[in-house]
Amino acid sequence: MSEQIVITLPMPPKVLTPNGRPFSRRGMIGKAVAAKKQRERARQEVEALMLETLPWGKVGVEYVFYHPVYRRRDDDNYIASMKSARDGIVDAGLVVDDSNEYWLTQGAKFEKDTVKRVEIVMTRIK
Repeated sequence: MSEQIVITLPMPPKVLTPNGRPFSRRGMIGKAVAAKKQRERARQEVEALMLETLPWGKVGVEYVFYHPVYRRRDDDNYIASMKSARDGIVDAGLVVDDSNEYWLTQGAKFEKDTVKRVEIVMTRIK
């Protein structure tokens, strides 16, 4: 039986998407602050699970993004916006590194719900 966890985070800010490029010094600082917050939140969420089987070797990862309105969305931009969260998961010790040697991204899904959030579904691959 494979081990699986779900990490729930707030929706990443638009500034973290590849299309959300900051065009000023203030914008770059804002992006850095948002990335740091997302990274720290992901680390805290993993640590709160108090898993005894750390570190996992290779993991399969699927992202589920929840929005109040259903429409077509660009999954590449949403996955890219999760880079800071991936770093936070690595910081917590769940996975050794966020390279493709350990991290198998299985795509993104979009669901409708009143609460905007993202669920990171991680499955341990033996």
